[in-house]
Amino acid sequence: MEIYSSLGKIGYSPLRTAIDNQNYELFNMLKALPNIEYCQNYFRYCFNLITFKIPSYVKTIYPKFFTHCTSLNKVALHSSITSIEEEAFSGCSSLKEIKFPSSLINIGSEAFYGCYSLKEIKLPSSLKAIGDEAFSECTQLEEISIPSSVTSIGKFAFNKCSALAQVSIPPQLTTIEEGKFKFCVSLAKISIPSSATRIEKEGFYFCGSLKEIDISSSSSLTFIGEEAFRGNSELIELSIPPSVNHIGKSAFCECYN
Repeated sequence: MEIYSSLGKIGYSPLRTAIDNQNYELFNMLKALPNIEYCQNYFRYCFNLITFKIPSYVKTIYPKFFTHCTSLNKVALHSSITSIEEEAFSGCSSLKEIKFPSSLINIGSEAFYGCYSLKEIKLPSSLKAIGDEAFSECTQLEEISIPSSVTSIGKFAFNKCSALAQVSIPPQLTTIEEGKFKFCVSLAKISIPSSATRIEKEGFYFCGSLKEIDISSSSSLTFIGEEAFRGNSELIELSIPPSVNHIGKSAFCECYN
């Protein structure tokens, strides 16, 4: 079989088809094509794909690009990449290492959902947005530093990151979205930026190790949603700033100490 190197575009999930038909010759040819125009689902369900180097001309990792590539453990991203779209690496349960380029602006919804092997993430100072559930259920993720350039973090972004012990919230953030740190049971300390005006429903729901919440007396915080801090059984003391005019139902329920 011969595939011309001048080929410009291959359609929906071509590598999945090659694997399903046990055509590994075709799989390797497609993977090696130069200057190919990639599209969504390109490597979806390629269970035996272990490593991949993104070509330098690629600027976007399209939706579901590597979804459920369960053997993928390392990806090299070039400096030209600006966006990682929704579910791009969702279900890549063996992914241990990914280095983000300084050009990255956006991480889409569920981009790294269920990447159980990721332990540490260093986000670039170029990043502006993190989508809903972007790192949800990254159960081995221990530390993440969110740069000050980030102005938007979606709902449930770090939900069930059960090993997450340390996280910095960027100072420009105005809202702690719903369920953002829900079930982050190892998180012991958090500082709410003075710019934040709202902590939405279940923002820190059942963070069982959370002992210290730093909210500045000059905080702009006005709203604490339902069950925002429910189940934080280790929490001993919390100073609520005078700017707060709404505390939702069960906001501090089961904070026994």
